[in-house]
Amino acid sequence: MTNLLVGVAILVGLAGTIVPILPGALLVAGALLVWAIVTGGTTAWAVAIGALALVAAGQLLKYLIPG
Repeated sequence: MTNLLVGVAILVGLAGTIVPILPGALLVAGALLVWAIVTGGTTAWAVAIGALALVAAGQLLKYLIPG
């Protein structure tokens, strides 16, 4: 059940990248952290850290690449 809720949160977060009302990247990052905490283990944390690095890189590039 947790995986389903986290998946829905990630999908809503991805929609938030298109609809500026929703906090897209923040919602995706939060869902990934919740999933890693609930799932536990090395693989879950490796996936979460990798995905969070991609989210952080996207946020950084959003400000580094002008309009």
